[in-house]
Amino acid sequence: MSRGMVYRSVLVDWCMDTQSQQQTPAHSNDDGPAARSEFLRNKAIVNAILAGMPVAEAARRHGVTRQWANELRRRYGEEGEKGLLPRSRRARRIANRTGKETRERIVALRRELDAAGLDSGPESIAARLEREGVRPPANSTIHRILKQAGLVRPEPRKRPRSSYARFEAALPNETWQSDFT
Repeated sequence: MSRGMVYRSVLVDWCMDTQSQQQTPAHSNDDGPAARSEFLRNKAIVNAILAGMPVAEAARRHGVTRQWANELRRRYGEEGEKGLLPRSRRARRIANRTGKETRERIVALRRELDAAGLDSGPESIAARLEREGVRPPANSTIHRILKQAGLVRPEPRKRPRSSYARFEAALPNETWQSDFT
């Protein structure tokens, strides 16, 4: 069988497979038509590779990179059809998130400093953490942690607009203003 006939055979098999399938596998977490089409494309790539088509050729025909086609082949070998389903791209962890122990220590330090009647602002807490041998987060982060814990009383820096007195007269020529230098 020639290479061209193998490719046509794979393409016919893929077309028949996509037409006969009414839904994705039962173990999928179906996220709609986009997930289904991505699953079917991934399955077609793997079927083509398993039928003997070179990985680079299968990748080119389906508009993906050769590395992705190899990754799909590896996933299919390890997990079966479940490995062809789209996966979440959400970060598994946030690299610079402040740890739970540090957050708890910040809140505890705030309460200790308040009880002792000492300054308990972010700078003071950061200094205490440094003395304990802990690398403190930024002062803004400490403030945010304290705010989330409900330990910061809001004190606006600007007075509210409702307190402004307008310089306004009811009648013309009622109010005068002068400016001397």
